[in-house]
Order: sequence, then structure tokens, then C-alpha cells
Amino acid sequence: MRCYPGETRPDSYVTVPKFAAATGSAILARRESPDHAERWEAESLGMRHALERDVLGGFPKRGELKVALTPVAASKNPEDGGAALLSFEPEAGLPLTASVAVAKDATRLAVVLDCDRGLSAVFDPLAKSLGKAGWGVVAPELRGTGQAAVKGDTIGRAPDHNSAEWSMWLGRPLLGQWTWDVIRLLDALDETKTAPGKPVTLIGIGPAGVVALCAAALDKRVAQVVCVKTLASYVTDEPYVGQRMGILAPHILKKVGDVQHLAALVAPRPVIFAGGVTGGGAALPQEKLAKQFAWASDVYGLLKASNKLQVTEDAAADKLAKRLEA
Repeated sequence: MRCYPGETRPDSYVTVPKFAAATGSAILARRESPDHAERWEAESLGMRHALERDVLGGFPKRGELKVALTPVAASKNPEDGGAALLSFEPEAGLPLTASVAVAKDATRLAVVLDCDRGLSAVFDPLAKSLGKAGWGVVAPELRGTGQAAVKGDTIGRAPDHNSAEWSMWLGRPLLGQWTWDVIRLLDALDETKTAPGKPVTLIGIGPAGVVALCAAALDKRVAQVVCVKTLASYVTDEPYVGQRMGILAPHILKKVGDVQHLAALVAPRPVIFAGGVTGGGAALPQEKLAKQFAWASDVYGLLKASNKLQVTEDAAADKLAKRLEA
């Protein structure tokens, strides 16, 4: 409903994105950086609790995974995925699948999350670089994405509009459901002994970088996180472009914080945030990226782990692979 005096809107009108940006900025401005490690330890406990319960909608009880690991024949079709398919049920009656390309002599394990490419994310340039360097690679298809996408889900700029909306009605935002999918995938990998004892790196491509940060914040089995071309801040005065509506969880700024606050919850474990983008999808230059992650940088400094947080505008796969090998 639009009610304006006269025949047109006044010059002082504010668009919804600009109003949201002003409100979000005001919320974040009230948050002070912790001034000592003990304060951060207490604050982070509260943030994790709020993230799981108040923002993500809570997680169901762990049930039977119904895990099956099935080898697949070699194929030239990139959609066929890796050397095996791992099927599991993060929740009863909800089957998910992951491509698995893990050699017995793999030194480390990378779990690649990509809401668009799903199983074929094992062929992402970074995943391929890591595979050549002796890493095992796993790429799951998160619920409501890929082959499991809801028919007619795309509305406007949102490829997951309806499923994201429905999930909020249920009180379990898609961000929370995707986070649970990743946690249960780690359970499935443990159960099948796919990569026993190997450190796990979560790699989130685009919007899935936010999912990776949430999962790592709530599961210590994740050794490090890499976010590639991921949203650098929820606060934007322009419409979202190239994002997933599913990563927009109600109250996240008020209860937990911005993307950099999620990254801080992973500390002191390594986080590489590469090629961060604005809400409108534009790549951010190094100076603005560093400023955007100043709060998280302070937290890593408190924990004497400043070198473990790397924020860079360079998202080239070969360079990221070298950072991970370092």
C-alpha cells in the first residue's frame, strides 16, 4: 500500500533495501569488540546457542542415517560426480546424496558445498586442484537444491524463493536445515570411515560459504573453512543479486551478527574468505574486505591466531589451493 500526499512520493522516501541497510547498520554499530579472551569465550558460547536455537530454528535428534556408499563406473560426464556416491538421511525420510572422490592415501579431506552445482562440485577448479595435491573431495547435494530442487521454486532473483519461504513458516530456515545436512554428512563420513583421522576443510562456494561458516561454528570436527565469492555482509542498500534466499535467517544480525561474526565463531581455526561480494553481487576490493572483517580480525588477534584469518580479494583456485597447502 502506498499512501503519499499529493500526486507523487516525497523526495525523502526510503526504499525497503535502504531502510533494511540503515536498520542493520544500527544493530551492528551497538556491538563492541571483546577486549579480552575470557570475555570472548563467554560471548561466543551465547552466540553459538543463539545461532542454533534462535536463528537456525534448532536441530532434530540424531536418527538412523541409513548410509550407503556405492562405487560408480568411470564416466566422462561431469554430472556423474566422483568415484562413489554416498547416500544418507539427515532426517527420517529425507535422502541426500554426495559425490565422493577419496583415495586411500588421501592426506586431507575437502567437503565442497555449492547450492548450484551440487554433486558436480567435485569438479570445481579448487576441488580439482586439491585432488591433484592428494586431497579427498566430497560434494553433497543439500536439500532443496540440484536434483532435489522444488519445482517452480525460482521467483525473480531468488532460485529458492518458495522453499525458503516455507522453511521460515515452519520455524526452521533453510540455512539451519542446510547446516544440519552438513553436520549429518560429517556423521555419515565418520560412519563409513571414508576419511578416518583426516582433517576436514569445508569449502563454501558463493552463498554456501555462509552454510560452511555456520556448520563450522557448531561442529568442532571442521578443521578450517574456505568461503569463495561469498556474501561479505548481510547489510546492503541494494537488492540481493546472485544470492540464495535460504541464507537469510530471521534475527541473525540481532541475535548473532553479520557474516564476519559467524567467521569469528570458527576461531582460532583457520578461515579463508576469498573474493567476497556485496549484496548486489559486486566483488569487493581488498581494503573494503579488510574493513568488513575488522571485528573478526580483532577476535582472532585476542586468541593469538591473527594469521589464521585470511581475507583476500583474490579467489583464483590455484592460489587458494596453495594457501591451503601452506
